[in-house]
Amino acid sequence: MKPVIGMSLWRRKLPTFLGPQTDLFTLATEYVESIEAHDAATVLLTHYRPEDAPGVVDRLDAVVICGGNDIDPSFYGAPLPDNPRTHDPAADASELALVRAAVDTGKPVFGICRGIQVVNVALGGTLHQDISVPGTDHPPFGTTPEELLGHRHEVILEPGSQLSRVYGSDRVTTNSIHHQAVDRVAPGLKVTGRATDGTIEVLEPEDPDVPLIAVQWHPEKVTIEGHDLLFAAFVDLVRNGKA
Repeated sequence: MKPVIGMSLWRRKLPTFLGPQTDLFTLATEYVESIEAHDAATVLLTHYRPEDAPGVVDRLDAVVICGGNDIDPSFYGAPLPDNPRTHDPAADASELALVRAAVDTGKPVFGICRGIQVVNVALGGTLHQDISVPGTDHPPFGTTPEELLGHRHEVILEPGSQLSRVYGSDRVTTNSIHHQAVDRVAPGLKVTGRATDGTIEVLEPEDPDVPLIAVQWHPEKVTIEGHDLLFAAFVDLVRNGKA
């Protein structure tokens, strides 16, 4: 039997033949393809009432929290910034509950971009609401898709960490499609990768028996640049209990 892995969706309004603001649940195909390439099946997760999350997670072998909007800062006790971006508190409540239910029951969790932020907040951490600084690893977003998708920066991994074993190196080149990052790390998690500007890019559990991987970048968009290793490792973690 293939492992069944749930993947979170991004609810947003986009133009379709039905109108310019059609309410949709969306997910870039690369997420699904990157998991299914390693002989796993995927289930797409809409937004659930928090009390329903344990029942949903019970039917899955693992959970992936994908990209999306910024988390409403009220979930980690911070005020809105002066220039707030779009928030979706229903999505936040659902995904925070899914992460907590998975961690509580020992189901593997993979956090990608927004996902690392959801993992950290779910377990008691906080976020930097804007890390964009010109001339650093995380400059303001480019004005074209090519600029946004093309920027790269280096992440330095802790020797002996889970991800250094996955990549076979203590350095990895990643993309930069994010403007927020982990601030105070949640209890039970540790930092095992940072960009050269100090931004936290990887969280792993302090307890090696907790099955969790969380990264700030988008590996699904750079699988051909070596990041397919990360998806292979996660599916191995789901299937065999180790990456």
